[in-house]
Amino acid sequence: MMTKLDVDAPAFRRNPELRGTLKNSLSRIRAPTMRVCVVSSVGWFETLEISRELEKLGVKTFIIAFEEEVKDIEEAERLKFKNVYVGWRMNSRFPIYVLSIPRLINKLRPDVVHVHHEYLMFGRPFVGAFFPLLLLLTKLTSRRPLVVTIHSIVPMEKVRSTSKRFGMPRLLAKLGFLLMNKLIFKFADAVTVASRLCKKVLSRQYGMPEDKMVIIPHQAVKKWEKKEDTLALKRKLGFDDRRVLATFGIVRKSKRFELVIEAVGELVKDMQDLLLIITGSIRPPLTEEGYIDMLHALVKEKGIEDNVRFIIRPYVEDGLLYQILWASDVICLTYEELGVLASSGALAEIIMMMKPVVVTDILKFKEYRWLKDILVFYSDGSVEGTVEAIRKALSASARIDEKLVRSRLKRLFPESIARRLKMLYSQLLVKRRM
Repeated sequence: MMTKLDVDAPAFRRNPELRGTLKNSLSRIRAPTMRVCVVSSVGWFETLEISRELEKLGVKTFIIAFEEEVKDIEEAERLKFKNVYVGWRMNSRFPIYVLSIPRLINKLRPDVVHVHHEYLMFGRPFVGAFFPLLLLLTKLTSRRPLVVTIHSIVPMEKVRSTSKRFGMPRLLAKLGFLLMNKLIFKFADAVTVASRLCKKVLSRQYGMPEDKMVIIPHQAVKKWEKKEDTLALKRKLGFDDRRVLATFGIVRKSKRFELVIEAVGELVKDMQDLLLIITGSIRPPLTEEGYIDMLHALVKEKGIEDNVRFIIRPYVEDGLLYQILWASDVICLTYEELGVLASSGALAEIIMMMKPVVVTDILKFKEYRWLKDILVFYSDGSVEGTVEAIRKALSASARIDEKLVRSRLKRLFPESIARRLKMLYSQLLVKRRM
C-alpha cells in the first residue's frame, strides 16, 4: 500500500523509525549531492526565489524554461542565468518539447524531477495536450522520482463554460480534462496542489488518489519588510501627484484591460486627475493579434489619452513593475472567469504590499474574501460594478492588522515553500532507497 505523502502528517512526525531513516538518508544527500530539475516558467517570481531558497537548504536546482521568455528576461534585466536552460519554444506548432526536455534532464542528471503543469504553458492547446507523453518519457529515461505541480484545475461544473471558450464540445472537454489528470497521477510519484480546495476537487470530482497529493503553495510572495514611499515614486515615474490606478500582466484578452479603461472613462467625469497605468508583457501566442491595437483605439474613443499610459514590452522588468505598483493608489485585476481553480500569486503579492485591489468575483480570487471591502474590493465584472469597486477602493479608510495578514500569508514565503519541497523530495528519495 502506498505511503501517504504528507510532509506535515502527525504519523510521520511521531514515527521514530521513519524519522531515523530520513535523517540517515538526508546525511547522504547533503549539498551538493541532491540535485533537482524543475521544468517551469522562469518568469514566475516563485520559480527563481524558491530555487534560491532551496540552494540555501543544500538542494542544487536546474530550471528548464522556454526560449522566448529566457531570452526576453536576460535582455531586459541585463543578466545571464546560471541555472536556467532552454527546453522548448512557446511558438512551436509541434510538441517537440516532449523529446527536448527529457533529453536535457538526462544531461543534467538530477536526483528528482519536478515538472509544473499549466494549461497553455507549452504553447497552443494542441501542443499542450501532449504533456502526459512528456511525463512518460521523462519517467522512462530519467528513472528518477517525478513530482508534478498542478497550477490549474477545472471543476466539473465549469467544464461547459471552459469548453465554449476553447470552441470544443463539452463532452470532449470533460474527457480531455479527466484523461489529462488521470495520466498526470499515473506517471507522477507525487502531485503538489495549492490548497485543500484543489485537493478536494481532484479527489471528489476527478477521482484522483489523495495519497499522492501534497498541499504545497506554489505562489510565493515577497515579504516587503518596509513600505516604499508612494508619493516619491509617483514623482520619480512622472505621475506627479495624481491618483493612480494600475493593472498588469501578460497582455491577453482574459486580463480584460478594456474593462478598466471603460471604468476610467466614467470615473474621469468627476476625477480629472485619475491616471491609469497599463503594464504588460507581450507573449505570443497568448497575446492575441490586434488586442493591443484595440486597447489603444478604446482609449482614443473615450477621449482619455491624458488619463491612460501604456507600458507594454516583450518583458517588463521586475524593478520597474514593483515601482509602478508601489506608486499606485489602487491596483486592478479584472480578469475574465475562465472556470479554472487556481491560486493568484499576483493578488497575494498586492495584499502583502497592503495596497487596495479591485478584482472580479471569480474562482481565482475567492480565497481572499476574508479581506472583502478592507483591502480587496470585488466587482461583478460590469463597467458599473468596476466603477463602484474602484470608488470604494480609492476612499478605503479601514485599518488592517498587518501582523494578521502576514501571519495568514507566511505559508507563501519562498523559504517556507522551499522547506516543504525539500522535505517532499527527501521523502521520495528515501522511499526509492528503502
